[in-house]
Amino acid sequence: MDKMANSFGYDKELSARRTMVKDELSKLDITLTEKFKLSAIIVQAEERVDDFYGTKPEERQAFVEAILTGEVYGPI
Repeated sequence: MDKMANSFGYDKELSARRTMVKDELSKLDITLTEKFKLSAIIVQAEERVDDFYGTKPEERQAFVEAILTGEVYGPI
């Protein structure tokens, strides 16, 4: 039962983090279209969400630019 509760808690946390990605992207110097594209790419997998939040806020601009150019996660 504890394992199920922990799993549910993690899923809820991941869902909240995915929801906040767009808010965090709004803080960067990107177009609205890039924001939508990046959000879709980042929330595709929990590892990508972890990568995004694991990147220091001052490095996120470079990180999302690398995603858009295909240097991170390959061609989009």
